[in-house]
Amino acid sequence: MQKSSYIAATVIGTAYSFTDSSISTILAGYLSSLGFTHLQLSLVLGLFSLALIFTSFELGHLSDVVGRHKVILLGLLSNITSTLIFIFKPTLVTAAIAQILGAIGFAAVIWVA
Repeated sequence: MQKSSYIAATVIGTAYSFTDSSISTILAGYLSSLGFTHLQLSLVLGLFSLALIFTSFELGHLSDVVGRHKVILLGLLSNITSTLIFIFKPTLVTAAIAQILGAIGFAAVIWVA
């Protein structure tokens, strides 16, 4: 890889990490405006960390078996799906699913890459 490719990958990775990890602050306000209680908000936002713990090691193992690029692609698709779910006024269950998908995407893109 050329030096410019490394710089571009570093900038993109840093920007992605910042946006994905800072989204919980924005997400809390958004879900609160949809009528979620504080308990529901805590459950939904806590699922991200919980899912991250359980999926990160498995995705690392999966990347050894099928390759890094396929796992990263899975992570990007997972993040897109998570975002689309949040766009369409999620219920408690769909918000929980979106958070789990977001954690899978985060683990696949940041930790596997």
